[in-house]
Amino acid sequence: MQEKDIKNKIEKLQKFIRKFLLDNTKKNQKISIWHKDIENKILPFVTSGKSMRGLLVLLASGKEDGDSFKLASAIELIHSSFLIHDDIMDQDEVRRGENSIYIKYAKEFKNNNIHYGISQAISLGDICFFLAFELLNQIKHPNKEKIISFLTNEVVGVGFGQMQDVFYSFSDKEPDFDTII
Repeated sequence: MQEKDIKNKIEKLQKFIRKFLLDNTKKNQKISIWHKDIENKILPFVTSGKSMRGLLVLLASGKEDGDSFKLASAIELIHSSFLIHDDIMDQDEVRRGENSIYIKYAKEFKNNNIHYGISQAISLGDICFFLAFELLNQIKHPNKEKIISFLTNEVVGVGFGQMQDVFYSFSDKEPDFDTII
């Protein structure tokens, strides 16, 4: 596969994500005043990455149909959720050359309130997870239940891994090689 083909697939994926998130902005405008954060924070965050995980889904499926784009987009949203939460846990103020989501929120509030920024970013990261599972529920693939089950188990595994990472960063203990593997 040539580089231009890969770039084309990523552009199509990001176009799909953009439409999905913009549609969600409109859909959620009656629910909350925060609906614009889907467009103003989630959309630029998700589409500013390399989209490698979503690209791998498209390449593995060998298709560019609705189900493939939904699964690839869900993977990108889940990844973004993890990154938003990870920046908070690791106290990283910069992601992809810009302020982390929690820092952006903090700076929008009076006195650069970090607690406010963290609270809003946690909620936004959670929203990314729920949007991802909305996409997964729309899939019509015959193995949909297996796909969702597999993904759910992987998300839980990453959550436990993150807990272990946080533990070691606060602990005097150093993980041995086997624990890391």
